[in-house]
Parts: sequence; C-alpha cells; structure tokens
Amino acid sequence: MRSEADLGGRQGRHFRFRNGTMDFNAGWVLGYSQLGGLAPGEVFECFNAIRDGNPDSWVAAFAGMAERQEAAACSQAPAAAARGYLAAAVAARAAWHLIDPANAQAQELHDRLERCFQAFLAATGSRLAAVELNTTVGTLPGYATAPIDAASDAASVWYVVVGGGDTFREDLWFFGGGRALAEGYDVLLVDLPGQGSTPYRGLHFGEATILALRELLVRLRAHRPAARIVLTGFSGGGYFILKALDDPATASIARVEALVASTPVTDIATLLRRGMPAALTSRPHGWRARLLTRVAGRMSPVMATALKKYWWQFGTDDLAELIDLAGQAGVVDVARLDQPLLAIVGESEPTEATRQASEVFADISRRYPASRMVHFAKWTGADAHCQVNNLGLAQDTIMAWLAKVL
Repeated sequence: MRSEADLGGRQGRHFRFRNGTMDFNAGWVLGYSQLGGLAPGEVFECFNAIRDGNPDSWVAAFAGMAERQEAAACSQAPAAAARGYLAAAVAARAAWHLIDPANAQAQELHDRLERCFQAFLAATGSRLAAVELNTTVGTLPGYATAPIDAASDAASVWYVVVGGGDTFREDLWFFGGGRALAEGYDVLLVDLPGQGSTPYRGLHFGEATILALRELLVRLRAHRPAARIVLTGFSGGGYFILKALDDPATASIARVEALVASTPVTDIATLLRRGMPAALTSRPHGWRARLLTRVAGRMSPVMATALKKYWWQFGTDDLAELIDLAGQAGVVDVARLDQPLLAIVGESEPTEATRQASEVFADISRRYPASRMVHFAKWTGADAHCQVNNLGLAQDTIMAWLAKVL
C-alpha cells in the first residue's frame, strides 16, 4: 500500500506500518512495554497478524491477545497474575485505538480494559483505586490514592495527570501515574468530558472539559490545604491544564505548585486546523465538509475509523463544529499563569505545537526561571507525540525537574 501520514501528524516518520496512524499507535503500544503489560515479543506477535491499513485486523489481533492474557492471568500466582492482567488491559486498550465506538465489541473491550487494570491494581496491592468524581457537568471516572473530598492536613504531593483526545484513565498510569506512585506521591487520574468512556455517559469535549477540571482542582485544594499539587497534561491535556488555570478564581484557590505539559498549547483550535490533512480542513463547513470526510474515509479505512471515534467524543460529525467545540473555552491567557513550567516537545511534533510551546515557555520562564523546556531529538527515541515511544525517558526527565522545584 502507499504511505499515508498520521491523521494528527503526531510522528512524522514510519517504523512498522506504512499507514501513519496505525504506525503511531504501534509505537504507542511498544512504548508501554517499557513500563509493564505486553512484552515486546507479544506486541510483535500482534503486529504480525495485522494487515497494513486494515483496522479490523488490528482490532482482531489485540482483542485476541487481551482475551488470552486475561484467561492465563486468572490461574496464576499474584505476581504473574499482575503482569498478565496489565498485559490484558494494554491489549484491550490497544484494540480500542482503531475500533468504531458504536461497535458492540468496543464496549466489551472497554469493560475488559477496566476489569483487568483494576485486577492488576488489586494483585499488586496498589494504593490506587477506581473512583467516581461528581461534578456539575456530570460524573467522571478516575483513579485516586485517596478520595479527593476526604479532608486531610497531610503535606503530601498530589500528582494530577490529564490526558488528551486519545486517552482513557488507565492510560494515565503509563503517562506518569504509575511512576508518581513509585515516587511516593498521591495520584489523581481522571477522564474529563470527551475522554475515555465519558461519551457513553453523554459527556463530550467542549467548555465542560475545562469546567470539570477547574472544579476538581478547587475541591482537591479545599480538602488538602497543606498539599502540593503538580498538574500534568499530555496531548490535549497540555491545553486543558493551562486553560484551567488562566481563570484567576480557580488559580487563586487551587494554588497549583508546578505544571508539566507535553506539549503546552494555547490555541487548540488552530493546532487542529493545521494538524489535520488539508483535504479535510480546506473547506470545513457544511455538507461539502461531510462529503470530503466520507470520501477520505473510503480511501483510508483507518482514517474513517479514527474520525468516527472523534465524532463520538465531540458529539458531532461536522468538522467545523468539532474544531469550534475544541476551542470553545478560548485561547489561553499565558500572562495569568503563575507556576513554573516544564515544557516537553518532541522533534517529530507538528510545527504548530512546537511554536505554541515555545511561546508559552518564553512567557512563563521570564517570571519563573526554574521553568525548563526540553526538546527530545529523534535519536532519543522520545521524539513522537507525548513521547509515547520512550515514556521512561520522559518520566525520568519530569521527576528530575520536580526534585528541583518542589
């Protein structure tokens, strides 16, 4: 098949598959193998069963692996079972990368993801537990080391992880939650409206995403007055965390100690317009946009499946409306941000993401010299979007910086 770029321009080069979106997802799954779950050999066993550019073969390969891993884990001793349950969760999550959320199998895979991840937590005796977080915009699924509404005067560090448009709450364990636990931090992982399984609850991306995050930060601070809060965001989360804190009322109450973003973004609508294929964004309005999207989907089954997931998350199949909803909360007012920032950028990120990140860092670093901007070159293996191809290096970098600023 011909080479095809990733839908979001998140990697910039190919390693295993000629389809860019499939190849980015492949690097993502391999990146998780550094931290637990599927071993590289098990990941490649799935790859060998996949037809390049065919999303159904991707889903079948990883769904089958998830089923086998869970069945094996059920009969093993706790240590082996823990690895097996995490492997099953990762495989189920991997299958979700390229499935239509309207497919009945999607719900089954999500149920297995949650069941197996929580079995992994139980088998390891983790302090992390599933929680349901009530907000004015709806109830959100998450994981936390303690109920955020339980009063405590402990001077602990709370490590809050916020994902983007392609994450479930379980993903956030790999994007820093697990490492923060190992460092002795308290941890909060949450799916905001539009993320993870929340569209099944009628919750979609938009201003509600930001409002929910603001509420949670204020509540966490209200019940943990002596805690130090570190707010981290990956992918779209790099926009959500900045926008949550450019509200003076939220910022003054939450008193967040430090920000970590990969990548810090101020104008997510512009990023989406410039990151998506020109054929989809040149005429993003009305029936012409829908026609172009459907034609593109017929030419690329992977693109069609990826777009269906985004339509589901935003509650619309109109590209112009989707972009408007993404930017509904507005552009971040960086001058209002009052915390040191670790800005992380991979060399293979879209040019627009790098530009915005550089502007954010330049502004904040003038007020907070302890801020740092890290560029991961291709040779580091951490150059892809959110450093999915070398998460261990990214987390080493984050923890080293926090040791200096907290």
